[in-house]
Amino acid sequence: MNINAKATEIVAGVIVKDKKVLVALRGAGMTNAGKWEFPGGKLNPDEKYEDALVRELKEELDVAAVCLEEAGGVEVDVNEGEVLIIMFIFADADISSVKLKEHSSFKMVNMTELKTLDMTEPDKVFIKNFESFLKNKID
Repeated sequence: MNINAKATEIVAGVIVKDKKVLVALRGAGMTNAGKWEFPGGKLNPDEKYEDALVRELKEELDVAAVCLEEAGGVEVDVNEGEVLIIMFIFADADISSVKLKEHSSFKMVNMTELKTLDMTEPDKVFIKNFESFLKNKID
């Protein structure tokens, strides 16, 4: 990481149900619109990753979430002088009540399908770096 780079901390939720994982399609007007992602967002100042994830999943999907365990973190250079630090956390939520606020769609996918989706760059890096760990949770 460039020592002068601006770091943005982000949290993403990895919601697993019946050996499948939830992914959401970024809606029109969002950066990377039309790409799939694990839902989440930026941390507020002095906010913990777990608290941010619970807040973000409520804001984006209107679900109450419970953080289970950290899945792993990635660092991605998005452009000259900006680095994203993303913590992926396994979470539990009642997906039967999802109401999309920012995304245009969501679905539950297995590992094979997950690897074929057009995911955002940080999500691709996470899937590649933590594939064996993910395979223990999803089919």
